[in-house]
Amino acid sequence: MNEWQEMTKANTIKVGNIILASLKHAMLKNDPTMAAEILNNINYDTGLPYQILILNPDGKIVQSTQPNEVNTIVQPDQNGCVECHKYPKNDRPTYILLDQDPGSLRVSLPIPNEPECQSCHPADKKNLGSLLVDIPLSEANAHFQKGMMLNLITSIFSLGVI
Repeated sequence: MNEWQEMTKANTIKVGNIILASLKHAMLKNDPTMAAEILNNINYDTGLPYQILILNPDGKIVQSTQPNEVNTIVQPDQNGCVECHKYPKNDRPTYILLDQDPGSLRVSLPIPNEPECQSCHPADKKNLGSLLVDIPLSEANAHFQKGMMLNLITSIFSLGVI
């Protein structure tokens, strides 16, 4: 994996962790509309086209950046899922490169059933579902190249002024 893909992976994992923290806050306030707003704001704030899905343990999409996907079932044997589900449950990777066209990076984070969640969720469930964050690598690459070009132009201009 080259440097910009490593940066994309790190940023996507950070976005996932921010979403998890925000979701926890929304659920503690018992505000399900806040979760949808969080997903919509991520793409707006970052300028990158993240596809974000929140799945329950049965694979049902409960929130998505594409609202028409809500309530559909994601099967572990379909493209984009089988790549991680081929591993044993405790050995699944946090991220994987998907060979779709264009290629994408998928980050999958479990949604843990923490003690404060157990006022609404059964305590015997370890995991409340999964958060999937996808980003097309071609668009992430273009975003990083644009940023690098801006830095290069700024550096050249600064050197000219000096």
